[in-house]
Amino acid sequence: MLTEYVEQAVAIAKHEGKGGVHAVELLHGLHKKGDFLGLTSAAFPVKLRDAGIRTKVISVGGNKQIGVQYAELEKVLKHMPRLPAHLVPDLTETAPLASPLAGAGSE
Repeated sequence: MLTEYVEQAVAIAKHEGKGGVHAVELLHGLHKKGDFLGLTSAAFPVKLRDAGIRTKVISVGGNKQIGVQYAELEKVLKHMPRLPAHLVPDLTETAPLASPLAGAGSE
């Protein structure tokens, strides 16, 4: 659950043109969902590292704090961080439907 949440949050940040997410912002989002309520912002980076998620000091909007960087998470996951399904644009091409009457009456 933690890894998926972080993956999606970092993917959203990348989609918005940011290189990562500060740990305090991740924790705040988890607290809003009612998760990890017992963790403080000081203890949360340790929880991330225990889950295999690398943290380091990153700059987001000119503010430097401990966080999760997109490129580092990509290395850990061994794939690009994925957006939540509801944010993935539908790029399915639709072909015009053939009319069942097409070609009828040409006998």
